[in-house]
Amino acid sequence: MEAPPRSFIQETYREKALRKFNENPWVPLGVVATCGALITAMVKMRQGDSRSFNRWLRVRVIAQGLTVAAMVGGTYTLGSKNRQSVKGIEEQERLKQAEEKREEDRKAFEERLKEAEEAYEVEKAFEEKRHGARGSEQSRSWSSWFGGGSKGGSS
Repeated sequence: MEAPPRSFIQETYREKALRKFNENPWVPLGVVATCGALITAMVKMRQGDSRSFNRWLRVRVIAQGLTVAAMVGGTYTLGSKNRQSVKGIEEQERLKQAEEKREEDRKAFEERLKEAEEAYEVEKAFEEKRHGARGSEQSRSWSSWFGGGSKGGSS
């Protein structure tokens, strides 16, 4: 028995996070960098260091921008990979359908061939029976087929 497709299996949050991290590792790293810059900015604000506070807020904005850029780039890259895999799947499906059609055509041809061979054998047996029963009547002319007389008989 085959395992159900991956889309039907319920994945946990941890599995989903690991899968997403593997698909696009720059986004989680950008989120960590953004959070780190924000936390550092809050610490500097509580200490009263306004110059450092503003610097860390700028770092946070830059980290956020890079994270968004990573999300867009990852989505584009993942989308192109999915398109390629879909094309590969479509190609496999097309080849499978072509193979199935060839197999159907081959079976239909073999069936027609068998019927033709059987018809030939029946026709051959009929001809042998007809010629065998006539025996000496082989000398009759072709006109006997059309209701004409025989060579030596009465017309």
